[in-house]
Amino acid sequence: MRKTLLGLFAALAIFSSCSKDDDSVATTKLAVKVEFPTDYSDAKAEGIEVNLKNATSGIVYKAKVGSNSVAEAMVESGTYTISVESKQTVKTSLGSGDAQKEFTQEMIFRGLTESVSVVGKEFSVAVSLTPSMASGGFIIKEAYFAGVSTPLNKTYWKDQYIELYNNSDKEFYADGLSICEVDFTTTLDVNPWAELVKDGVVVNCIYTIPGSGKEVPVKPGQSIVLANIAMDHRKENANSIDLTKANYEWYDKSSIDVDVPEVPNLIPNHVSSNTLWVLHQKGYRGYLIFQEAKMADFITANTVKRTVSAGKDPLIRVKIPYDRIIDGVELSHPSAFKQKALPVSVDASYTYVDASNSGLCVRRKVEKRVNGRVVYKDTNNSAKDFEINQKTAPGVNN
Repeated sequence: MRKTLLGLFAALAIFSSCSKDDDSVATTKLAVKVEFPTDYSDAKAEGIEVNLKNATSGIVYKAKVGSNSVAEAMVESGTYTISVESKQTVKTSLGSGDAQKEFTQEMIFRGLTESVSVVGKEFSVAVSLTPSMASGGFIIKEAYFAGVSTPLNKTYWKDQYIELYNNSDKEFYADGLSICEVDFTTTLDVNPWAELVKDGVVVNCIYTIPGSGKEVPVKPGQSIVLANIAMDHRKENANSIDLTKANYEWYDKSSIDVDVPEVPNLIPNHVSSNTLWVLHQKGYRGYLIFQEAKMADFITANTVKRTVSAGKDPLIRVKIPYDRIIDGVELSHPSAFKQKALPVSVDASYTYVDASNSGLCVRRKVEKRVNGRVVYKDTNNSAKDFEINQKTAPGVNN
C-alpha cells in the first residue's frame, strides 16, 4: 500500500511539473528607443508613453521613456505593434547674432512600427517619430518670386510663379481656389491691421481659379502652376524659364501686363494695385490659399477698411478668417525679418531666398513617396518644410 501511495505521489509530482512547464510563458525584456527628426533637436523624449500591443493576445503594455530616450518593459514574447505619440512645443531659430529670431510651435510627433518579432531574453528596437502632416489637400509647393537678372544685368520679374499641389491621396477640385498676398511686409516693426482685425489675415489681392465646382479636378500628386505671365521667357531673357505649360496666369488689365491667350486667366476678385501684381522680389510677404464658391458674398462679408491719413480714401482690403485658410507660406530674410505676417497656426516661421534676381525659388522638402506619388513635408513651419535657394522647376515633382 505504501509503495502504491509513493508511486501515486511521484506520478502527481511529475504531472504537476509538466503542467507548470506547459503553462509557463516566455518573456522578453523589450527596449524601445524613441528617435526624433534631427531638425527637432529640442524635442524631449523623456516621459513619453510607448504603447506595445501584442498581435496575438491583444494585450497592450505601456512604458515610459527614460532620460536615455529608451522605454523598457517585460513583455510576453511575440509579434508587436509599437506606437508613440507626443505633443510638444518646439523652437525654430533663423538668423544669427542680433538678427537671430526664435519661433515656437506646438507639434504632434507620431511613430509606428508594426510586425516587430520580439524574442529572446532581451530585444531592442528603435521607433522614428515624424511630425504630423498638417495638410490634407492643396498646399503651396513652390514659390518663385526673386526673378532673374538679364544678360545685361537688368532686373527681370515677369517669370514669377506660385505652384500649388495636391498633397493628399484623394482627388480634389480646384474651382474657386484662390491665391492671396498678405497686406503686410515682414520687415516692418508694426502691423497696422493687427489691432483692427483679430480673427483673420488681411490680404491685398485675391486671384481665383475659375470653375463652377467640378470643372478643375486635380489628382493626387498633380500640380497647378500659377504664372505671372505664361510665356517662354527665354525669348526675352536668356537666363529665364519657359512658363508656356503653366495652368493659369494672373493678368491685370494694365498697359504693362501681357495676356497670353493660350493660358486661362485667374479671376482678379480683389486687386489693390493700380497697375499689376508683382511678387516682392526679396520675399518679405506672406501668401495663402483658400477656397470659396460664392466669392462676391464672401468679399462683401469680409471687407475691411483702414484710414491712412485724414482727408484721403481709406485702404480697402479683404479679411480671410483663420479657419478658411487651407495653406500658407511666409517669406522674409534673416537679415531683415522683424514681424510675422501669418499666424503661427498657418506658418510658425518663414522661408527665404538669399538674393533677388537670383533665379532661385523656395520648394517644399520631400517627406516620402507612396506608390510613386511624392508627399511633401507640411508641418506648418516653413523653416523646416522648405528648401531655400532652389533652381526653378515648375510642375516637376520628383
